[in-house]
Amino acid sequence: MEYLAYILLGVIAGLIAGLMGLGGGVIVVPALIFMFDYLSFNETVLTQMAVATSLATIIISTGSSTRVHFKKKAIHWGLFRYMGPCVLAGSLAGTQTAHLIQGPTLQLFCGIFNISIGIKMFLNLRAKTGEFKADPKIQSIAGTIIGTLSGMLGIGGGAITVPWLSWCGLKLQQAMATASLLGLTLSTAGTVGYIWAGRDISGTPAWSLGYIYLPAFIGITCTSFFFARLGARWAHRIKGHYLRQLFSAVLILIGIKFIFSWYSNQIASEEAKDYVWFGVGTVTFAVVYSLLRLGARRF
Repeated sequence: MEYLAYILLGVIAGLIAGLMGLGGGVIVVPALIFMFDYLSFNETVLTQMAVATSLATIIISTGSSTRVHFKKKAIHWGLFRYMGPCVLAGSLAGTQTAHLIQGPTLQLFCGIFNISIGIKMFLNLRAKTGEFKADPKIQSIAGTIIGTLSGMLGIGGGAITVPWLSWCGLKLQQAMATASLLGLTLSTAGTVGYIWAGRDISGTPAWSLGYIYLPAFIGITCTSFFFARLGARWAHRIKGHYLRQLFSAVLILIGIKFIFSWYSNQIASEEAKDYVWFGVGTVTFAVVYSLLRLGARRF
């Protein structure tokens, strides 16, 4: 049953990647955290394993898309020369940061990121393009930040890289192609970093390679690759704004749950925790109601 769940998660992650243009990490990390918690994995390594396994799966998806972009000669190699090494170093730094901090704190960062992406998707915010700017220092700093966040949160970085490169004036096709190669670079470096960081860690289950849980990695990758293509086809047939609204609400609610889980872990009193989870329910209702009202006005 566990392995079937990983295969199903790969299907969902692939469809979302194709439909929304997002990397699967945005949905894979929360899903694996919930799943590993249900399977009673050790709490001290649970979140890091979810992040590491998600990052490993991104190698497959970005590798496939990078190959296509390479054939179409859409990659901006001048930009990659500046950003590539910094993304690689940043990703390694991100894995070490995730290794050193506690799981609940890492979930807090994931929650904040999910809420940010959910709001961006719901409001359909897009970066305004202008004259292309490829200042080496600025792009190197940006690459380091993108790599660090991606390595720490288990994402491919596309949700950050594409808007950034578009804002810098790069054409959307080139931005997506370059972001794909950067995603392949950081996910490969991050995967190596998590294998190294978790090589001697105690508490990981059988069939783990460092922090990477191999059954989940295999189950997700064997289906996400194919269903991403199906999702891309469906994207042309489904009304995108309704789907975007729904998925953005899910991301925001997942983010709220992670933040309140972190806050709940800081509280010793069980009675106080009951009040916290009452707050979760209240905030969740308020968010859903507000999104529905705002969505009705926008569309």
